[in-house]
Amino acid sequence: MESPWERLRDGTDADRQDRSLVLAAVAEEGIALQFAAPELQGDHEVVLAAIQQDPDALQYASDSLRRCREVVAAAVEGAGSSLQFADPSLWEDRSFLLPAVKRDGRLLRLAPAGIQDRELVLEAVRQDADALEFASESMRADKEVVLCSVSSSGENLRLACKELQEDRDVVMAAIKTGQADIHHVGPHVKLRTLEAAQELVPWTQVDLVEPAGDFRSFNLDIFGPPAPSGGVGAGRESQDVCRVEGCTPCLYFMIQRGCAGSTCGWCHLRHDPRNEPKRSRPRKATRETYKELIENALELEEPERQKELQGLAAVHSYYRKVIIQKLKEMTEG
Repeated sequence: MESPWERLRDGTDADRQDRSLVLAAVAEEGIALQFAAPELQGDHEVVLAAIQQDPDALQYASDSLRRCREVVAAAVEGAGSSLQFADPSLWEDRSFLLPAVKRDGRLLRLAPAGIQDRELVLEAVRQDADALEFASESMRADKEVVLCSVSSSGENLRLACKELQEDRDVVMAAIKTGQADIHHVGPHVKLRTLEAAQELVPWTQVDLVEPAGDFRSFNLDIFGPPAPSGGVGAGRESQDVCRVEGCTPCLYFMIQRGCAGSTCGWCHLRHDPRNEPKRSRPRKATRETYKELIENALELEEPERQKELQGLAAVHSYYRKVIIQKLKEMTEG
């Protein structure tokens, strides 16, 4: 026997105009509202019933109800992401935006630059550090906002204004996550930042160049740590940079304990990140999936653990950075 929403989906025009059937259908599956007749998609009670079951049913409501504050508020209360289906005129209303970004920071993309202030953007980046991508230019120049973002995800240093890419506190917060992209560290940073970076990331190799103005320029190239005694990585007699396209560097050689396997099949030469192909950062859902895979791989015994981790690291440089940080934490622990 068909359920009410299946009857509505497969029904006739008369069924789609049957208010009792539509109410039963949306109470079971909110998105069944899409199959209702237009006049019922504009029925206040029907739409509220659909939203109560699934807030995203708002997308199938009539234009007038998508402008209705009561209806939109009910949807946002159930799922902040449903705000994207409201009439754009409501995207400028902080009473909707603030609770929405607290549930889904990336909804900051809906907020016009003119109404973005520190409170709104901070709530967004606290919920999702990557929401900084949707912040206005002025908010990317706000130190408190940028610090909040890069402290959780160092890669977001790329989104900060140029001045903050040269700010000691911001740069250090990004470096500390182990995910900072060296190409987005400003060229003029006070020397004490460099010294602190070496303490936080002792394997950071630094190339000092001539002083520039009141500061000294430097480039951070993270190639891996000085090798410990013993093992394949011992000594690091060669400082040659690997020139083989698509080569996979040994992950264990890039942490303090080094690679101890004499039969290791991965490269122990330095790898310049500037030679890597430019690729966009994986989407959040993809990152979360791979982080789970990484956690599962870390539970394996050797040599299966390294094999799995090397495979995941080869997918994207972002995952390699996450794995190296995890291995570093395990080694230090």
